[in-house]
Amino acid sequence: YDLASGLGTPNGELLARTMSEVAHAQIYFPNEPAVIDANGAGGWTSGATQSLLVQTSPGSATSIDLITGSQSTSMATPQASGYAWTARFAEQVLQPDFDPNIVLMFDKQAQGGTMGLNVAAGAQLGVTINGSSANPTQANLTAEFGFAAFNSPADTVVVARAVMVAETALGANNQNADVFLRSDGVDSLAIEFYRVDDMLGTIAGIAPGDPRYAALADSRAYVTTSGQTLTQGPSYGNFEQTELTGVNKGDLIAMKMVNTSFGWTFWEFAQANQQAGGEGMSHVASYGLNTFGWEDRLNNGDHDYNDLVVGVNFTSASGHKLLST
Repeated sequence: YDLASGLGTPNGELLARTMSEVAHAQIYFPNEPAVIDANGAGGWTSGATQSLLVQTSPGSATSIDLITGSQSTSMATPQASGYAWTARFAEQVLQPDFDPNIVLMFDKQAQGGTMGLNVAAGAQLGVTINGSSANPTQANLTAEFGFAAFNSPADTVVVARAVMVAETALGANNQNADVFLRSDGVDSLAIEFYRVDDMLGTIAGIAPGDPRYAALADSRAYVTTSGQTLTQGPSYGNFEQTELTGVNKGDLIAMKMVNTSFGWTFWEFAQANQQAGGEGMSHVASYGLNTFGWEDRLNNGDHDYNDLVVGVNFTSASGHKLLST
């Protein structure tokens, strides 16, 4: 629905889910750090010591520089497909009645560049696109929910927190959380959610990529209402829904995806994945609040980041479940 023109049809289900999450975040979790903070001088700093997902949606092949603290990291990004998935589309498909044929119609539409990046709390964080500074024009609306878009006239660079914060209904413990899954990949895929100790994804001081990390993640895995820790995703184009159990307020939650067709495991944290040019490859992109798209093949496959789309809602399973179906 377009507020400026008044055209379109409001999506009541997605609006209700979003408003519920926003309200609970503001009332019960006002002190959770934003992904970025304004520094009062026209710039931005990292709101926490955190692992970030960085992705581009360029209108043309673009040179991106990310300034973090005193360092600058360059990304040479290909042109994204004109039909690459947007956050709006990704969240639409996470409804059970969305037509699978439309999902399949927009398969294999490549995104721009992606990378993972660790930053320290308070570090300067800026983006230049083709040498010009980009501004996060709506960061005051989105940063407290874990993502911000730096914009130039033709291009966008999104920075998003990899770790989810469990902002539960009424700030309660031992809650269920709804998980919405949509597949747009032909391989058999499964997803696991696990609790971490900080926004870098460490567990007991062990960082992602350490040989000991996988076993620690499995020991922290959430169990679903069907008794599983590794949830099999739906078949090509289809939707599935489950619930995590035992979620406490403020839990920091990460994911791993397993391509069970080939036995590959991919993590939200790039340093734990296959290396390219000395850097870990990012296999997940952010599509807004607690919504992510995975790439399921080595070397990032067809780069469409929609092979398994995952959304988590920490409030909709409470009450009368009016927002979960």
